[in-house]
Amino acid sequence: MDIRNTLCGIAVCLLSSLAFATVVSHAAEEKPPRIMAEDARQHVGRKVEVVFEVKGSKNSVKRKTVFLDSEADFNDRKNLGVAISEQGVADLKKVRNVDVPEEFYRGKMIRVVGVVVDEDDRIYIKVNEAEQLDLAKRESDS
Repeated sequence: MDIRNTLCGIAVCLLSSLAFATVVSHAAEEKPPRIMAEDARQHVGRKVEVVFEVKGSKNSVKRKTVFLDSEADFNDRKNLGVAISEQGVADLKKVRNVDVPEEFYRGKMIRVVGVVVDEDDRIYIKVNEAEQLDLAKRESDS
């Protein structure tokens, strides 16, 4: 009888652990909150989703980074920049067949997911993987 109780106790413990792992795994996959590009400054350090039209873009050869901006003037305090690393550019080429991101995304609606960072009083989301960045539909297209 003691062995049966012991085995039942182990089974309950294993099932509880499995249920907990499922809940934790599901929580990790939850979609980040969607924010407006101009509100990104209030979300530094948090993972978010942002949809906006790319109004400015450039390839900084010196920094080995492509920048996509939510405002035509990247100095505008409302601007959210997307900083695509060299690795991110390579992944976009491989996964999405995008050769020149600064040209491809200019004037288009994008959806970007990542952690908001503040570097030198400029607000960015860094993109290192193609899955972080994609085209988005304009609300008028819905």
